[in-house]
Amino acid sequence: MNFHSPNWLYASLIAVVVIIAIYLLSSRNRKKNLEAFASIKLLASLSKTYSNTKAKIKCVLFILGVVAVFIALARPQYGYRWEESKTKGVDVIFAIDTSKSMLAEDITPNRLERAKLAVIDLADMLKGDRAGIVAFSGQAFLQCPLTLDYDAFRMSLDALDTNVIQRGGTNIAAAITEAETAFAKSTGQKILVLISDGEELEANAIEKAKDASEKGITIYTLGAGSTTGKTISITDSRGRSVVLKDENGNVVKSSLNEKVLTQIAKATGGFYQPLSSEAIEKIYTDGIKKAPQQELSARMKRLAIERFQIPLLIAIILLAFESLIGTRKFFVSKGGLSAIAIMLMFCISPDSIQAQTNVPLQQASATPTQQPVSVKLENKENLKAEIKNPTPKDIFNKALDECAKNNYPEAEKLFFEAMKLAPNDFPLHAKALYNIGNAKYKNAIEPLAKASMPEEIKQVQQQTLADFAQATTQANAILKEGEPLLKQETELLKNAKNEKQKQEALQKSPLKNQQFQQKLKQAISMCETLEKSPEEISKKIDQSKNAWQEASKEVAHAKDLYADALQLDNSYTPAKINQEIANNSAKKLAKQTQELSALNNVNNVLVENAKALAKLKEELKKLLRDDNNNQNQNQQNNQNQQNQQNNQNQQNQQNKDNQNQNQQNKDNQNNKQNQDNQNKQDNNNDKSSKDNKQN
Repeated sequence: MNFHSPNWLYASLIAVVVIIAIYLLSSRNRKKNLEAFASIKLLASLSKTYSNTKAKIKCVLFILGVVAVFIALARPQYGYRWEESKTKGVDVIFAIDTSKSMLAEDITPNRLERAKLAVIDLADMLKGDRAGIVAFSGQAFLQCPLTLDYDAFRMSLDALDTNVIQRGGTNIAAAITEAETAFAKSTGQKILVLISDGEELEANAIEKAKDASEKGITIYTLGAGSTTGKTISITDSRGRSVVLKDENGNVVKSSLNEKVLTQIAKATGGFYQPLSSEAIEKIYTDGIKKAPQQELSARMKRLAIERFQIPLLIAIILLAFESLIGTRKFFVSKGGLSAIAIMLMFCISPDSIQAQTNVPLQQASATPTQQPVSVKLENKENLKAEIKNPTPKDIFNKALDECAKNNYPEAEKLFFEAMKLAPNDFPLHAKALYNIGNAKYKNAIEPLAKASMPEEIKQVQQQTLADFAQATTQANAILKEGEPLLKQETELLKNAKNEKQKQEALQKSPLKNQQFQQKLKQAISMCETLEKSPEEISKKIDQSKNAWQEASKEVAHAKDLYADALQLDNSYTPAKINQEIANNSAKKLAKQTQELSALNNVNNVLVENAKALAKLKEELKKLLRDDNNNQNQNQQNNQNQQNQQNNQNQQNQQNKDNQNQNQQNKDNQNNKQNQDNQNKQDNNNDKSSKDNKQN
């Protein structure tokens, strides 16, 4: 059980002390007033009907009623329910420049760190809005997809530095393109907050911003740095801080280009502001806050069930009894028992005073993969008793045995059966839920041994990108080498006057050089192999992602079970330890899943490379001059024609046989008919002869 506002419990202690103090003070004042009203000898006879016992009972009931009111104010909560929670907001992506120029210290501590602090300030203002991060320098990369998990967003932001992207430069157009890709599935308002020093070196960002505006994206730009410029300090291989110089040895000085950033923002209906706290607030109030909100997601939210009604009802009953009880002795029977005491005796349940007979179970191990130590039976007679009339402890032990056999479904069934047989044994319930949580955790962790880590897939992607680059270079080199050879062959065919001369020209074609054809075949084979790589990598990403997501669900289930165990037995230390382990595992699983999702962007690049390589492969195939392949193809065509001719002849023969068979059947039918007619005529003649003889 938890309390939403536990401070009221502490307040109840103060209230009890105050009530007791007031009661004692009022009792003393009443005694003084009585002594002033009459002599001590008369007080005994005058107060003969006053009951001190009933007065104390009234005080106790009043104190208990007040305590129950304070407990109700503390809002006790037990159990939980699920409720659908819908989130409305806009989609905001922060594009952050991570080029070397962002290390300039014209603003404190430097441009990049100040930009990250500004993003944190703006993210703290977002309420129900999805946020994402795009890092860019010479190229762009989706550091954090759109998410409502601001903790994951903060982790991705903290990981940003100038080494995230190896390629130097400032390609703002690439950042806008990457943001468009991240917004592809978004149906709400799309806002891009671009933070840079505006030194565009590689592409025309203004034209790209106009294209983004047509897709419903509004860009707000923040300028990092000063227009006067500042040198850039970097750390060399020895850990020393040195000033960045260009290839000619000149000191590099970076300054803020406000003109480019202003034009980018105006092209999409946004505005530009120098990087400052006021600029952050202006972007939120005049941009994000005024944007139309749409429903982004709906999820089931776990809500605690309020139980304040129970202590409130108890408080009402206690205070009602307190008001009904008087202070005169004529309400007391001769036997000396008050009506309230009798009623309280009848309200006591026999079960509430029954001693517990269940033997406590041994505590389980703290590690989620290790099973609790089972309670051993003492002798064979107890073993027989277990079969005939098992106790909750026996069923619990049997469930532990099933866990040792990795038979978790049967173990879970037995744990629940043990809890049903001991509905009031909350420590047993806590240990059962704890062990079920261990099983869920183990089911989550074990399958991950077969799943690929994001780092492994990333290495494969990097190697594949290198292979694509090598294959492209090799294919272009062969095409360049084959271009003059193809021209020579074309010239020979052009000079040929008849078919025979054309065949001779083809035989003498320079493209038929054996060494060139060998290189050509190797290049085509490499292209065909690499074309399948993106699909295979994508399949591996999906399989790993599914495995990590399933593991996350099981770990979340285990966390809930540990939490339920702690609600039943807050002192159960193993559940606390395993809950912390499960929390850490859930964070790591979420991080791995996020990294796997980010790898899909790299795979999209591989798909584009595969398409380009497929075009090169088709161009390479045009240079193939393999006589064996041509001869085999001609033989195959001749064989196909021969097979078709044989099939046609066989069909004709079958049709002819069918016609002969039909004609023969027809002749047989005619012969039979003639025979029947002849037999009929003979019968008629015999009959006529017989009649003549009789006459």
